[in-house]
Amino acid sequence: RKMLSEVLVANWREFDAGGTGKDLRLDKVYTLSLHMSDKSSKKMGPGASLTGETILVVDDDRQVLGVLRRVFERHGYRVLSASDGREALEVLDTHQLKPNLVLTDIVMPEVSGPELVAQLEEMEFKVPIIYMSAYAPREIADRYGLHESTPRYRLLVKPFQLNDVLQAVRESLDKYVG
Repeated sequence: RKMLSEVLVANWREFDAGGTGKDLRLDKVYTLSLHMSDKSSKKMGPGASLTGETILVVDDDRQVLGVLRRVFERHGYRVLSASDGREALEVLDTHQLKPNLVLTDIVMPEVSGPELVAQLEEMEFKVPIIYMSAYAPREIADRYGLHESTPRYRLLVKPFQLNDVLQAVRESLDKYVG
């Protein structure tokens, strides 16, 4: 057996958002070491290929942002991160990189995920978009006009398993980029 990697595990906790309903917050993050045999190490799972593709990750929860950044980097992705849409545009301008995929929270202060995507599209960024939200999917889709008629868009509902987000990223990259 050989050690494959450490995996970050995130626990989510529901809390009262001060009269605005329920919300989710990252409660605890810890790592687990994974071991596998040499035979199975060739089948590392979703997102495991070390591709060097660039992902822009945007979330106003710094803990979520940090966990996602570390997970993607450990799977060979280059990660640009920002805490809202405005900062994401600044990061892209500073690094002069075009991401291969954008993973963004929907509801954020300053510039929301959909507002960020609209600005990126004005700049000719035609990349896969994965939205994340702890709100009900139908409510979010109706509120922001995010319906399945736009094939480059995908919605992940928080809380999600890290393996699910890795798989969503890999599938989106393979379908719309590669």
